[in-house]
Formats: sequence, C-alpha cells, structure tokens
Amino acid sequence: MILGIVIGLASAVMQSGSYILSRSFMAKNYSAKALTIYSQLIMGVLALAALPFAYPERITDGTSGEFFLWTLLWLTVIPIGQFCFFRTLREIEPTKIASLLGLKIIVLALIFVFVLRNPLSARQWFAVLISTAAAVGMNWSGGNKFAGKGLLYLAITLICFALADIAETRLVRMINSGDLLHDSIAISALCYGLLGIITIPALRFIKFDVIQLRAAIPYSVTWLLAMTALIACFAELNTVFGNVVQASRGVIAIGLELTLLSLGLSNEHVLVSPQMWIRRILAALLMAAAIVIFSLSGNY
Repeated sequence: MILGIVIGLASAVMQSGSYILSRSFMAKNYSAKALTIYSQLIMGVLALAALPFAYPERITDGTSGEFFLWTLLWLTVIPIGQFCFFRTLREIEPTKIASLLGLKIIVLALIFVFVLRNPLSARQWFAVLISTAAAVGMNWSGGNKFAGKGLLYLAITLICFALADIAETRLVRMINSGDLLHDSIAISALCYGLLGIITIPALRFIKFDVIQLRAAIPYSVTWLLAMTALIACFAELNTVFGNVVQASRGVIAIGLELTLLSLGLSNEHVLVSPQMWIRRILAALLMAAAIVIFSLSGNY
C-alpha cells in the first residue's frame, strides 16, 4: 500500500507539471486541437519504441475479449478527454484545474457504485467526500468565476478521465505478471502506442508545423511518465483510492507554479495571500486525512 501511495504522489507531481506545460503551449496561441494531435503522436512514438521491451506476455486466461473491450473504451475516451482538458485550460488556470480534477473522485465513486455495482463502505465514502471538499475548497480561495464553457469542458474531462482510469486498472490487472513496473509500462506502451497509430489520420485536420510539434514534446513526455506511474498506482491500490492520493495535485501544482515564478520561468500570475495559503494548507491536511481514512478501511 505504501508503495502505491508513493507512486501515486510521484504521478501527481508529474501531472501537475504537465498541466503547466500544456498551458505554456497554448499561451503561444497554439490550439487545443494541435496539442491533442501532436501530443498523442509523440506519446505514440515513445510508447511504440518501448513496446518490444514491455509487451504484455500474457493475458489472464479467458479474458482476451474483455481486454479488447476495455482497450477500445480507453482509446475512445482518452482523445475526447484530452481535447476537452486542453479547452478547459483556455478557461481555467492550471493551478485551479489541478485541484478541480479532484472532483473526478466523486465521478469514479458514482460509476463504481451505480454502474459497476461495487459499493464503497461508509468510511470510504467519508474519505471520498472530504477529499472532494479539499479539492473544491482550494478553489474558493481566490477566485475567479469560471465560465460556463469551462465548466462544461471540465465535466466532460472528468467523465472521460474517470472511465480511462477504470479501463487502465482493469487492463493492468488482467496481465498480472507479478512485476508491477513491467505491467504498468506494458499497458501504457500498448495503449499509447495504439493511440498514436489511430491519431495519424487526424493530421489532415491541422496544418503540420514542426515548431508546434517540438513545443508539444515537454508536455507529452511528462504526461506519458505520469500516466505510467498512475497505472502502477491503480494496480497497487485501486482506482478510487488512487484518485484520493491524486487529490494532492492541487497543492503540488501551486507549489510548482510558485517555484517557476520565483525562478522567472513562468508568465502565470499566481497571487497567493496569507489567507489563501491557510485555506490551501487546511485543504492539504484534509487530503492527507482522506488518504489515511481510506487506507484504514481495509477494503481497496
């Protein structure tokens, strides 16, 4: 369990960095569509290069059809989720998005209970709710009102990413070779390799630009590493518990943004008053409490 939490926190750090990098890409007046296509192609190339070394050796007996369906679901929701996520970034700054994505926990919990018929205990529900409260509360510390368009894109992003998380967890557990790192890299390489291949025809929807392609590399590499770590986190824990750990992204993103600002490497204007810091520290403590409560539930 401790290994899963550590891997989850590492993924949260990398995801927070990827949000800032994607915002930097679009700050150059490049489009969300371009970033979606270029990043999926770059990740596809990297994943296909890794696939010969990490191809899943076997799929649990009798589950090949199910493996295909979960892979198909992932390939459907990830491009939609990525596009809507990048569009959300045009409306909401990365530090706020990082914590708002914590609302995915509620979406996941509802899917688990009402769709997958996998109920959570009262203690687990309590952990989910306080983690959500922390994610939301962090954004009541300063802010800007969110445009309806931004909230719509955010809602679609949350649903798509929640379904992708469930698919990733099912896929990595189906190969179950006993080597968590190998299995996580295998599923990441397989999924993102296929995603890169099916993205090739989408190049006709944009004017190919080498400069934009290069600009998408930092985000693409960071996101792919974050997702590989996230798959390992889900395999070690489970999808809901992993997302409780991931709720720390909001605090991490703020810390990264402030560090970049202090080094003169960011153009974002993140003004955090002492009152905001107090609220965000309280939110971080709530997130930590949620992790402890969920881990003590004994059923994850």
